[in-house]
Amino acid sequence: MSNNDAWEMKMTDNDKVENPQLVDSHGMVLNNGPDVRPREASDAQLESLKTEIENLRRSVAAIAANAKSFGADKIELAIADVEETLKRNVFMSVGIAALIGYAWGRIK
Repeated sequence: MSNNDAWEMKMTDNDKVENPQLVDSHGMVLNNGPDVRPREASDAQLESLKTEIENLRRSVAAIAANAKSFGADKIELAIADVEETLKRNVFMSVGIAALIGYAWGRIK
């Protein structure tokens, strides 16, 4: 690749950045022909972006709600497991509680 080819590639990349194609919320290219004013095309894309942001906001809210309930379910399950273990081993549980109480009293 010669320096001239690299320069031409850079020019085409810059043109793409300066004049990007406008798309709607479905990824379809908006009509950007000579009969459409740039302001109308930009307004259409802006409206499309607003719609997409609103859809993303709803999706994130739904995911957060599910994650919260999932976390609460895991905590409830862990508490139930601890309670079951304590009920099965009553004497060991009382011994551990007594040991913790003694250690706590010695520290204070």
